[in-house]
Amino acid sequence: MRRILMMFLSLFLIISLIGCQKEDQGEEFEKFINNYIIDNIGSDYTSIHTYFENPEDYGIDMKNVEVKLGTRATDESFKEQKDKLNKTKKEFDKFDKDKLDKQQQIIYEIFKNELNDNITLSQDKYKYLGTVFESDYGVQVDIPMLFTDWELRNEQDVKDLILLVKDVLPYIDSLLDYTKEQAEKGYLMVDIDSVVDYCDKLIKSKENNSTLSAMKENIDALKLKNANEYKKQLEEAFVSSFIPAYSHISKELKKLKSYKNNTKGLKYLDGGKEYYEDLVQSKVGVDSSMSDIKKDIEERAYKTLKDMQEIYTKDSNAFQRATHLKTKYNSYEDMLKDLGKFIQKDFPDVGDIKYNIKNINPEIASNGIGAYFMVPAIDGKTPKKIRVNNTKNNDIKSIDTFKKIAHEGLPGHMYLHAYTYLNCPLYSKLSSVSGFQEGYATYVELVALDYLNLDKNAVELLKCNEIYTECMIILADIGIHYEGWSLSDLKNFFVSRGLSINDENCKKQYEQLQGNPVAFFPYYLGLIEILDLKDEAQEELGNRFESKDFHEALIKNGPTYFSVVEESIEEYIDNKN
Repeated sequence: MRRILMMFLSLFLIISLIGCQKEDQGEEFEKFINNYIIDNIGSDYTSIHTYFENPEDYGIDMKNVEVKLGTRATDESFKEQKDKLNKTKKEFDKFDKDKLDKQQQIIYEIFKNELNDNITLSQDKYKYLGTVFESDYGVQVDIPMLFTDWELRNEQDVKDLILLVKDVLPYIDSLLDYTKEQAEKGYLMVDIDSVVDYCDKLIKSKENNSTLSAMKENIDALKLKNANEYKKQLEEAFVSSFIPAYSHISKELKKLKSYKNNTKGLKYLDGGKEYYEDLVQSKVGVDSSMSDIKKDIEERAYKTLKDMQEIYTKDSNAFQRATHLKTKYNSYEDMLKDLGKFIQKDFPDVGDIKYNIKNINPEIASNGIGAYFMVPAIDGKTPKKIRVNNTKNNDIKSIDTFKKIAHEGLPGHMYLHAYTYLNCPLYSKLSSVSGFQEGYATYVELVALDYLNLDKNAVELLKCNEIYTECMIILADIGIHYEGWSLSDLKNFFVSRGLSINDENCKKQYEQLQGNPVAFFPYYLGLIEILDLKDEAQEELGNRFESKDFHEALIKNGPTYFSVVEESIEEYIDNKN
């Protein structure tokens, strides 16, 4: 799932939490958290519009909110954000966790972790180590997706959308200025050709651009009397701001080819190795050293190979059958309809969910994004949105297609948001740790495969192969960015681990990992963390283990830090014993 819109670097991440009960310092703590929400998410237009249909119900005054895409990448904004974080920490440190009730203690832990992560990543030494224009997951990919599915609820939203489109050019120019500074200071690390190719594809379409067409369709859906005038204004903004912004990206990145561009891992940049480790911990929501992370991955890979060997020993033809597995489905809707029935025995009920699902327009599709789920408004009742990348003409009956739908829909992101919005306090609805979000969605892909009632041994081998390959991808990411692997090092690694890959595909894999550091960690390391917790629960409980109870313990606090999830699972195990 792509979280749209990406704020500029981790420095500008929003901490969005709120408390509940009151005990000792409880009332003061709740006031602190509420003020923090209004001061942060309540000052960012895109966040407000994403999370709230009626922001005034949450104490947010829209008259004080400037309609713009995000914080500009300037020295002043960096300093302002650092000062704000340090001030917040000073205020937060006044609270004693032991003087809060149980729910507030959970809030306290999440807030502390997010605050510390943001302070760590906002250090001056890391200022130029973040890459804005990542090849698969950069801001140039986020913006078209943001606008294509931007929710229009009333006429004011249309006026604001036009202002947002006008803001694309100054926003992008600020990011380009930052990128130029990176180049001048020796921190440039961008897959220039890939980003330029993506931008040039959008530039060519001009006013026939699919993103503009989608926004016009969304305006038409409101049936406003002056819709044509708004569409005219929108097109003018698009042609004068959006298209020039992408022209600027293409033009300026081409110029940067004359600078030294790091085409290897973060290790080769000053402070890059340390930054990589801190970035991993922040993205995944763990507090583990790189050596501990590698050890955990290696152990999971070894266990998975052992499981594969056991299946092969009793059924040597299962490998061959696994490559030919197909589902019965002819549409995404049929998959979700059945998944809604299947998950009832393994996951808590969230009621009926209204949604719409369709393919991503090929013009804005990125090779690195298989599908995405749009984060819905907390207080909204509009259908949830799932988008699938079908640019490679994927077979609707393929196992991969089914997994995408489970990942983004049921019991994946759409389900997790529905559960969180129904059962959790506001802080959980606003807070989001990508390691749990994506790890959970990757985990339920595997759970969903069991619902297909296909060849059991073949399915188990398929799942094992997925997990093993994902372990190898994470080790490769570490190898490139933390240990400094070359392309030949990557090829030798894959061969030594029994993975067949030709030179061309190996080069593509290297470029993707190098150009998008840590991008796969939330998915794959998050998955491993959840599998470890499940193994622990099953080992402790034996036949008393129940999937529905485990899953409820897993998600009861929403998408959060794994330290909080671990406590929840331990409580679940203790209650069963």
